[in-house]
Amino acid sequence: MPLTRRIGLAAIGLTMLACSDSPSGPTTPTIPDAATLLAEMSSSGIGAAEALAGSSNVNVVPTTNAADPRTCTYDSSTGFFVCPTVTTGSLTISRMYRFIDAAGNSQSKPDAQTSAFETKSTVSGTITTTTTEPRTSAGSFTINSSSDQTLTGLRAENHTLNGVTTTTIQGALQSGSTTLPLDEHVKETTSNLVLPNARKGEKWPLSGTITVEETTNNFDPLSPVATYSTTITFHGTSKVTFTFSGPIGSSSCTVDLAAPPGTGFGGCAP
Repeated sequence: MPLTRRIGLAAIGLTMLACSDSPSGPTTPTIPDAATLLAEMSSSGIGAAEALAGSSNVNVVPTTNAADPRTCTYDSSTGFFVCPTVTTGSLTISRMYRFIDAAGNSQSKPDAQTSAFETKSTVSGTITTTTTEPRTSAGSFTINSSSDQTLTGLRAENHTLNGVTTTTIQGALQSGSTTLPLDEHVKETTSNLVLPNARKGEKWPLSGTITVEETTNNFDPLSPVATYSTTITFHGTSKVTFTFSGPIGSSSCTVDLAAPPGTGFGGCAP
């Protein structure tokens, strides 16, 4: 497992919105609500897939409790509702969101003509880790992450999510007299992800993809950079297609996101 993912476990409590076991989806056919839309954008199906793909986005974006949409203030100069900056441990988190009408204009409040919802967030700071197994080690890592996500089709039965999150993690792990440097760059792209509608009994995205690209500096002159890519394709059920590519080749398999942890992998060999 890449070190990025182990670092993420130390910050697992910082997910943007707590993923619910019950599906999220449109609940009001006329006027959208920010809290409902934010919950829909972080549904449990998406979170499960991102975690398996090693997305840094799962681990470094704030929780609902850290930034209540009701505390955000509309800024007419940007068209965004700007939320209070939050500090969680050593991480600083900023968030903003906006409602968009059919003409692409920002709205100071949602109405029956609201067609899209956009969020932007940043996370920056330093995470320190300490482990004792298999040997005592300590690490310090600087994180810089930014995300821009847009939910469209708000007047339709199913909404569609598109967006990009980029994350840089740099630092070093000290294990005895050995120093292991880390320099990783992760890009997560969500493309035409059609989200489930809870009122229709849907739980999993109907279609679309999430691609996580990870570039690692190996600090090795013979192989200075390694790039890995994982694409998750949704089909409307808990079973998704994973496609992996990396320095040693590519492969694909089926994963059941509803299966117990450690199971549900249909021949996966990343």
